[in-house]
Amino acid sequence: DTLPAALTLRETLFAVKLRLPESIPHGAKVDRVSRLLTQLGLDDVADVRIRSGEHRGISGGEMRRVSLGCELVAGCDVVVLDEPTSGLDSVSAAKVANVLCDIATDPDHPTAVIASIHQPRQVTSYSKLYMTFSHVLLLSDGQTLYTSPGGLIPSEHLFARGFGSCPAGYNVADWLLDVASEPGHTGIASSSEVREKSSSLRSRVDGNASASGDNVAKGNSQEKLQRRKYATTFLTQFEVLSGMTFQRHILSEWVLASRLLTWFNRDKTLFLAHVGIAAVLGVFVSGLYFKTGTTIPGFQCRVGCLFFLGALIAFSSLSALYNLVEIRPLFLRECGASYYSPTAWLMAGLVFDVVPLRLIPTIIVSTITYWMAGLAHDAAHYFKFLFILVLYSLTMTLFNFLLVCLFRNGGIAILLSALTALYQQTYAGFLVHLNSIPPVLRWLQWLAP
Repeated sequence: DTLPAALTLRETLFAVKLRLPESIPHGAKVDRVSRLLTQLGLDDVADVRIRSGEHRGISGGEMRRVSLGCELVAGCDVVVLDEPTSGLDSVSAAKVANVLCDIATDPDHPTAVIASIHQPRQVTSYSKLYMTFSHVLLLSDGQTLYTSPGGLIPSEHLFARGFGSCPAGYNVADWLLDVASEPGHTGIASSSEVREKSSSLRSRVDGNASASGDNVAKGNSQEKLQRRKYATTFLTQFEVLSGMTFQRHILSEWVLASRLLTWFNRDKTLFLAHVGIAAVLGVFVSGLYFKTGTTIPGFQCRVGCLFFLGALIAFSSLSALYNLVEIRPLFLRECGASYYSPTAWLMAGLVFDVVPLRLIPTIIVSTITYWMAGLAHDAAHYFKFLFILVLYSLTMTLFNFLLVCLFRNGGIAILLSALTALYQQTYAGFLVHLNSIPPVLRWLQWLAP
C-alpha cells in the first residue's frame, strides 16, 4: 500500500480532485469523499494521519481500504484486485472482504469486483471471506477446475465428479485448495459442463470481436488516447500538488490544505536542519576566513572559502535524493493512474524543495560568509556572488532529480552525485591548476558544467 504518509485519510481520498473532470462542482466531490469514507467504514479515522514517526497512524487493514478508496473515488465500473487480503490478520481481512461485498451489492452504484484470493485459510474456520464471493473460479496448474456460483456449490460439483466430499465442519475454501493442489486432478478441466461454459464464453468474446470488425482497432486506439489524457488541466494538477485545494468545514471555518504544503507544515525537521546548518557553518567559515586580505596568503584563503561553500552546497543537495527516493513509489503509482502529469509533479516538487531547502539556506550561508570574509564591499559583486551560488544549488538539485529518475537504487544516485560534485570542483581550479593537468586529461574540463 503506497500512500502519502503525512496526510489524513480524508485528504488522501481527496484525490478525486484529480480523478474527476473540473466541470463537476466542488460540493459534489466533497460529498463523494464523505460517502466513500462511510462505505469503507473509515469515518472514525478519517482525520488520522496514515503514518507518522511520532504517532501510531492507521492499521494495515485501514490502509488497504484507503488504497481501495483511492481507485473507487473516481467512480470506476470494475475493480480488479490481486490478493487484497495478503499481509492482513483475519479481522482486517474480513473487513476488507465485507467492504468489497458491499461495493459489489451497492443498490445505487454497484461495482463489479474481481479478486484473486490465494490464502483464504487466514479468515476463520468458516471462511467468511470465501462466502462473500458470488462467483468462484478455481484453478490448478493453469487449468480450470470450476467456474460458477460460489458458496457450497463448488464442493457439490466436485463431489459429483468423484473428488470426495468436504468433511463436516471443514472450511470449504480450504478443501477446494486441497483438491486443486493435489497432483492428477486437472482432468476435471475436460468435463463437459466446464468445457461448454469455457467454449461458450470464448465464442461470445470471439463473436463480439468479429462483429466489431475494424472498429476494434479504432476503439482501442481511442481508448488508449483517452487514457493518456488527464481529467484536469496542468494548472489544476499543480494547484492540487503544491497549492491550497482541499477544503473541509470545521468549527465554521474553511481549512485549506494540500499535499506538499501539508507535508511541509507537518514536518519542518529537514527545513530547520538546513537553515540551522547553513547559519552555523556560515559563522564557522567566516571565522576561518575572517577579513582575509589581498595578499598571496589571503588569496589562498579566499580560494579555500569558495571551495568550502561549493562543497557545502553540493553535498547539502543530497537530501533531495533521499526525499525523491522515498516518494518515488507513490509518484509511479499515481502518475501511472493518470492522477497528474510528470511535469506538474516536477514543478510542484521544485517549488517545495528548491525554495525552502536550497534557496533560503544558500542565501543565509552566502550572506554571512561574504561580508565577514571581507570580499568585495559593494552590492554588485555581492549579488553576482549570490546569483552564482544559487544557480549552482539549483543545478545540483536538478541533477539529483535526474539521477533519481535514471537509477532505481538510491545509493548509486548518491554516489554519482558526490563524485560529480568533486569532479566539478577539481576542474574549477580549486584543487589543481588547469595548466598543470596533463593534456590527456585536460580536455575533461569542458565536460564540467
